Amino acid sequence: MKQPQKSKELIDNLHTMKFNDNFILEKIRINFMSALIDYTSTKDNSHISSLLLSIQNLGLDHLYSDLKFAANQIFKLY
Repeated sequence: MKQPQKSKELIDNLHTMKFNDNFILEKIRINFMSALIDYTSTKDNSHISSLLLSIQNLGLDHLYSDLKFAANQIFKLY
């Protein structure tokens, strides 16, 4: 929470890793966490909203609930 730059560095390192399609949920989570980190500096939640809508449209209800909860926590903090 107090070191978003370190979080960004970690996410950037994860983006360089090669995940095959068996790890699609991990790829989604990494992209979502990247959007959350970006939100902490820009306060623009449009990318987060777009990702959540896409996840919901795919019928990934449990993942949607988890990520929506995470987003709401970040919105409260920042």
